[in-house]
Amino acid sequence: MSRHSREGRRSAFPTPVGVKRAIVAEADDDLRVALKMLLEEDGFAVFTARTVAEALDHMSTVRTPDLIVADSLLPALDRLDLIDHVRRQNRCVRTPIILLTVAEDISTRDPSVRILRKPIDIDGILSAVRDLTECPG
Repeated sequence: MSRHSREGRRSAFPTPVGVKRAIVAEADDDLRVALKMLLEEDGFAVFTARTVAEALDHMSTVRTPDLIVADSLLPALDRLDLIDHVRRQNRCVRTPIILLTVAEDISTRDPSVRILRKPIDIDGILSAVRDLTECPG
């Protein structure tokens, strides 16, 4: 099996209706695989990408994801802000986003975006995932 198949590339990403879908865009191979495994254990089908551009390309061809987890410092298309780009896609207006960062100066007023500092705390990311994706009540 190729590395691409193990990480959930396009050919391995079809999921039944009702299964939550996540996209993880992270340049660090170990962290990307760890996040994929963590989200799969939480019930998500996960597509992984090494760049924001690759994740955005994938998003244009599949059903709207239920969650996006991305490294805020990944190279993006023309330095386009990931949140703004995702929000401009009509079908992704409410898609929750978790940004992973080492930067101290990143903030947002968007209630469907969580900014988590690296190194990643497993309990913190699981809490953010559940807060952003589970229906109240």
